[in-house]
Amino acid sequence: MPRDTSATDVAAQGRARERLLRWAPLAVALAVLAYHVAPLWHDYSSWAGWWDCRYYWFTVEVDHATISDHGQFPLWNPYYCGGGPQFANPQTSTLSPLTLLIVLFGIPVGYRLGYVTCMLTALLGMRAYARTLGASEVASAVAGAGFGISGALTMHLGGGEWSWIGFALYPLLLRSLHLAVEGRRAHVAWGAIVFVFMVFQSAIYALAYAFLTVGIYGVLLGLRDGWRDGRRLARALVVTASTLALGVGLAAVRLVPTAAFVLGHQRKMKDWDFTWPHELFITYAMRHPERGFSYHQYVFPEYGNYFGWLGVALMFAGLAIVLRRRRALWPVVAAAAIFVMFQLGNLVPMPWWIVKHLPIYNNLRVASRFTLVAGIFFCALIAVAIDEWGAPAMEGWRALPPRRRLLGVVVLALALGYLVDAAQWNRQQFLPTFGSAEPRDVHATEFHQVPGDRGRMMAYPRANLGTLSCFEETPLDISPRLRGNLPADEYLAEPDAGTVRRTLWSPNRIVLEVDAKRPTTVLVNQNFGVGWHADGGALVEGGEGGLLAARVGAGRHTVTFRYLPRSVVVGGAISLLAAFATAALLLADRRTRRLGSGPPLH
Repeated sequence: MPRDTSATDVAAQGRARERLLRWAPLAVALAVLAYHVAPLWHDYSSWAGWWDCRYYWFTVEVDHATISDHGQFPLWNPYYCGGGPQFANPQTSTLSPLTLLIVLFGIPVGYRLGYVTCMLTALLGMRAYARTLGASEVASAVAGAGFGISGALTMHLGGGEWSWIGFALYPLLLRSLHLAVEGRRAHVAWGAIVFVFMVFQSAIYALAYAFLTVGIYGVLLGLRDGWRDGRRLARALVVTASTLALGVGLAAVRLVPTAAFVLGHQRKMKDWDFTWPHELFITYAMRHPERGFSYHQYVFPEYGNYFGWLGVALMFAGLAIVLRRRRALWPVVAAAAIFVMFQLGNLVPMPWWIVKHLPIYNNLRVASRFTLVAGIFFCALIAVAIDEWGAPAMEGWRALPPRRRLLGVVVLALALGYLVDAAQWNRQQFLPTFGSAEPRDVHATEFHQVPGDRGRMMAYPRANLGTLSCFEETPLDISPRLRGNLPADEYLAEPDAGTVRRTLWSPNRIVLEVDAKRPTTVLVNQNFGVGWHADGGALVEGGEGGLLAARVGAGRHTVTFRYLPRSVVVGGAISLLAAFATAALLLADRRTRRLGSGPPLH
């Protein structure tokens, strides 16, 4: 019998339409993001222009030089301020997967690829989180693009804040927490893994804010039904605590040395700033062209998160819909409100004023940076508006009455206008980010310290030099005995006591041949730091006048200085144990679901 071609054609058309509805919104979102990041590539060979960008560029250049030139893990940074911890510095990103981009492609291209990877991750992560909340494909795509091009993310990346890339992972972290509370136990592990990647990118603001974000959102998810069922609240609290605890364990290799460093070198910040409620409209809805912001303590990019009037209007529409018809999403509304209150800063008794009394948080500043966290939930509310009015026009056009069709088209047009408007304005923050010429300093055959220039910090790792002129907000242990352009950076405390010859130099290991006529002290023109060891001599604990030093007796010695802090070893052991626990959790969940006795998948 002949085949029913009409039925086949109808089925094929249905599949094609389904694919179109699924992938077309994502394609548009990716096109908006491509337009947004285009200024980064106008001259992909240019170097960092902003001060903050130069600092972070320098930190990844230290990683690049240590790995590529010396084949070592970047534990110590000898290129700045006379030397200091590199891996333990909370502003570095040595273990970040993006460091591989720097090693493979070099600084100018690798840094730009890192930015693009960040915003693409933000887009896809936010899209996935919106889908978890029940949003349609088109609504999720709008939310994803909205977060990928969000003003707060762009302004800080445009200002050079490489550490802010960790914030791009927040939607994935919230998604895993949401699914874990709903019964998907494996997402305790997946959320912890996302947490680890965030910490590896930066153990500073993204980490500190993550504890607040995950903790608050976990409690809100528990309270969603916890008023009637206290067990749900208890489960949500256990899931939240387990996710954070497992994440901390996995990231211990990074967190333990960083904590040891930060606790011994706490910076004191004079943070008095606050934001009045009416100023939030300026930061979210208005194109503020000035770098200054009224009487405020910081420049405007610290405050702004431009959504534009269209984005703000869609957000308020989503808010109204949740309050009227989708009350299961009230944790999104509550989270947005709470983090807006954090953004208000040092107003008594706002949340930030309370949190500032806690350890670690008392060293942070710029409470307005919570605008990025609030922006995640704003994007979710925009998705609600699109899902309510715009998605039906795409998914069921023929079944809708004319007025609903018109409303759907108008809402979809407004959503596209919001994305284009936000991308067009926010992308301008990238224009001054890169603009300096590549440094052409001659590569020194032997590493040594020079007086240097802190404004050109990026040039020194490539030139195999260390600059003594530096600026670091974290109070480093800097020896007053450091000198630039010495005849040799390794010498004896008494010049007539013998000779010293360098046979090997690398950031984490220095090998010297010493011929001493009498007992003396070998000095290295670098700062002492906890974690240095000496073989062939007795390490001077605390340093000789702050300099790395070892005492030797009369005769010939091979003195080897090695840098390996105990905190790295301890942290690595904890991370290894946590990795076994994570693998066991994932395997157990997989086995349970295979046997059909696990919780239902949502």
